[in-house]
Amino acid sequence: MRSSLLLTIALLLIGAGDDPITWTATSSPQKPLTKGAKFNVNLQATIQSGWHLYAMDQPEGGPIATEITLPDGQPFAFAGTITAPKPLKVFDANFKMPVEFYLEKVRFRVPMELDQTTSTTLQLRIRYQCCNDKMCLPPKTVTIPVPLPK
Repeated sequence: MRSSLLLTIALLLIGAGDDPITWTATSSPQKPLTKGAKFNVNLQATIQSGWHLYAMDQPEGGPIATEITLPDGQPFAFAGTITAPKPLKVFDANFKMPVEFYLEKVRFRVPMELDQTTSTTLQLRIRYQCCNDKMCLPPKTVTIPVPLPK
């Protein structure tokens, strides 16, 4: 019981500190967007050594899968399926099941479409969980700005 409490406290302290995942985003359009314009966003996660980021598909009861969504009120919509490289698939003794994850770096291709007349502001919301060989950090949600041409 005491070791569980200490582990929980350690996870909370680590979760409050530096994030082992750094997110960046770039977009493909070279000119200002107009209504109906389709383009791709390259969303990249850089993963610190010793950590891994879970893929977008996970079995029920496993770790939190990476989820990419749009915050409310934006004039954009997804224009297709988000794609990513094939993740590593390994049996995880902590979850007692096979899980899928990425090491070092992964780039997601996010197809987008502008729903309104014009916009120069896009944000993506990412919910994810990362772990190392000894522990998992609590799930985290971040909002990433995506630069668009003006």
